[in-house]
Order: sequence, then structure tokens, then C-alpha cells
Amino acid sequence: MTDLAKINSTDIDTIDKDVYSALKNSLYPGAKDNSIAMVLSYCKARNLDPLQKPVHIVPMWIKESGAKEGGMRDVIMPGIGLYRIQAQRSGCYAGQSDPEFGEDVNQKLGDKTLTFPKWCKVTVSKMMPNGQIVEFS
Repeated sequence: MTDLAKINSTDIDTIDKDVYSALKNSLYPGAKDNSIAMVLSYCKARNLDPLQKPVHIVPMWIKESGAKEGGMRDVIMPGIGLYRIQAQRSGCYAGQSDPEFGEDVNQKLGDKTLTFPKWCKVTVSKMMPNGQIVEFS
């Protein structure tokens, strides 16, 4: 864990310049300062290392309650890495299978034809309080 998780993240000026540069230019290129501050606040509240990029900054159209119109605003959303961190920290994570893929399908998108699997399945194993391992696909 870096010291970033301990910083009052609403004050961008208190962040180490090299760390801020990594966040702004590599992990979250083009992000606004207040969006990076939201990432730091989120990570601090959950004891996460922001340099591991456990969350993403996602621009979304938000209509405020009672407002006639909405607008674009950045929202912090957990990434798959955060769910993996939480699973590992729980002590109940018992592994997962390799992905299985369905048959390929072709789909036209504009002037391109894309080929991709129709489905993908991964099974995650969890240890229950009684020690039994159960699988979720």
C-alpha cells in the first residue's frame, strides 16, 4: 500500500508530483483533477492502492433527481481487479477455472465483419463457512 491511501485526496496539491503524473498521464489519461481526487478518496476509504487501478473513471450522462436536464459527469466504477482483491481478502476465494468459449459467430459492424465467441463461461470457487467448496459459473 502506498501512502496515497492515507492522503486527504481532495487536495491534489498534497500528492507527490511523480505519483500524480502517473495517475494523470498513465492510469487515467485525460482525467480531470477532481476525478482523480474521487479515485483517491474511493481508494482511501477502502484501503486500496490507487496505482493498482482498482477502479475506473467512466463518463456518464446523469440526470439529477428533480432536474429537467442532465449532463455528463465522471463516475468511479469498480474494475474486475477490485473484485479479485475483495475475493482474495475475504479468505473464501478458492480459485477459478480457465475460460470456456462457445462457437464463433460473425457480425457485421459497418464495413467490417467481426468474429467472436457466442459466449464465455468461467467458474469461480468459494469456500463456505463449513469448509465446503461450491462453484459459481
